[in-house]
Amino acid sequence: VVRGLDGRDEGDLERIVKTATERFGKLDILVNKAAITHFGPAEELKKEDAERVLGINVIGTMMGVKHAVPALKANGRGVIVNISSVDGLRGCNGLIAYTASKWAVRGMTKALAFEYGPLGIRVVSVHPGGVNTQMGNPAGETGEALQRHYRGVPLQRIGEPEEIARTTLFVCSDDASYISGAEIAVDGGW
Repeated sequence: VVRGLDGRDEGDLERIVKTATERFGKLDILVNKAAITHFGPAEELKKEDAERVLGINVIGTMMGVKHAVPALKANGRGVIVNISSVDGLRGCNGLIAYTASKWAVRGMTKALAFEYGPLGIRVVSVHPGGVNTQMGNPAGETGEALQRHYRGVPLQRIGEPEEIARTTLFVCSDDASYISGAEIAVDGGW
């Protein structure tokens, strides 16, 4: 994992693919995870806020694919996992730019599965619900104060980052070798 890169910067993306390929001898997996959100009513959304969300969440994902695919093609196989959101399956009040971006990632995943499946590259989207991260729990709440927000979710709790990671690892494994174009919800039944 490399942190502190700008997913919109093609130079950063080229460097990360080159570094991974040099370090490990090849590239097997791309996980497009970078994301930001913006809360507020649609009529108050500023163009620059929408452009920032869409730039990181959508264009960054596209550029990640652009720079990773040549290395994946060289292997004759690979996996691309695009981290979307439960909001890319159902939408959310007050998150118009974020929801639009996550629906775009969902659609992009379908298109990429068709484009690269014949080359042995699987593409899957993972759709987390609320996750106990800085983005999902910005106030840093714990215990009942945190869980009360999730009583309407069938499992009645927030997800943990490790649960999303384990699902992503499964999707990347040979145990998931016939899964492509799929949308995997990891959302507590949301």
